[in-house]
Amino acid sequence: MKEVQSLVAIKEEPSKVTEEMTSDECDVLTPIFVGLDFVLRLLAARGVKAFHAAVKADVEAITSREMSDHRFERVLGLVGHNVVDIRWLGAGKDAKLEVFQRAADGSERSPTVEELRERKETFKVALAAASKTGIPRHTLPPRPIPVKVTLSTRNPGLPSLPEPVAAARPAEGETKDLSIVQRKQGLLERVRARQAAGKSVEAKEYQEFSRRIGVCDNAMTAHSLLQSLFARAEGKFSAASEVEVVRGMSSTSSLAMQSMRKLSKPDTLEALELLTSRASGWFSVETGVHNPDAKFFRRQPQGKAADALAALQAERTDLENQVRALCELTKRLAQPTSQPALADGMVDVAESPAVVMEQARPLRKRSHTVEAKSDTASVAMQPFRKRLRTKTPPS
Repeated sequence: MKEVQSLVAIKEEPSKVTEEMTSDECDVLTPIFVGLDFVLRLLAARGVKAFHAAVKADVEAITSREMSDHRFERVLGLVGHNVVDIRWLGAGKDAKLEVFQRAADGSERSPTVEELRERKETFKVALAAASKTGIPRHTLPPRPIPVKVTLSTRNPGLPSLPEPVAAARPAEGETKDLSIVQRKQGLLERVRARQAAGKSVEAKEYQEFSRRIGVCDNAMTAHSLLQSLFARAEGKFSAASEVEVVRGMSSTSSLAMQSMRKLSKPDTLEALELLTSRASGWFSVETGVHNPDAKFFRRQPQGKAADALAALQAERTDLENQVRALCELTKRLAQPTSQPALADGMVDVAESPAVVMEQARPLRKRSHTVEAKSDTASVAMQPFRKRLRTKTPPS
């Protein structure tokens, strides 16, 4: 089975720390909050994700103030997560910190112009009250660790082909009395035996079964990825493009829906082809209107993702059984089949199927009768033959 990292949206409550600040540092927080509120509302209107790096650069360009992590944490500590909140998208080194706004009712939406003024006045009041006792600071949550799901093509429980007898390494005491030349010759013979075993019919069939098992694992990876993409919307809008799936499985997706093991585009397309053939009741494949080469996967109203996953798992189990049967057959063929000989050097006929004994055919009585009749006829003809020989010819 294969390793996948799904869409992660981690929201943690930051730890709260209270610190004392100078009056100049307190005066900088108000324009930073106003600029932050303005930038977040502008990016939301454009439909752009407000990631921390881009927001920081825009706020500093508007306010001409540095929005360091300490200042940003103090702003979050003053307003609380009910006004401006943060969350990690993704995990690992590719994770990005998103900043978003909340309304007075706690819903995730951009405030109106009137609400922006109210938020500014509320921030000033909170800053004035906190400057006397200490300004709270909410530390940023740590970067999340990648979530791994075991979907790998490497199967520890899957048997491997038995090693040829000629390629087996000798025991420790068997090569003790051999010379260096003999040891080198033995090593060369074992290497040649391994190379010949790799080109056998059984080895090629084993490689093909392993490749097909890997395709099943990749198809299950695509199945998990498509579930996350379909969950973004409902009804006829629950769809995903082939490009999104390829990016997600090749670890180039900005949404952090990435596979821990990078796949090439041909491998991804082969996995999608297998998944499509097994998921006809889950989603349909549509071609693009303006771009016929583009493909889109649209979830069906009554489609079940569990049926497609069960079909892939059943095919993978069948392939595993075929691999085990192939290894067992190869192991039986590698065993010696010679029969033991008797003490006098003769082979036991009763136990050896290769020896065929031809029995003597019984004589039939009919042959004696025929032979007797033949002898009697020859005796009866002797007088006539004699008389024919002694008869004088006519004058």
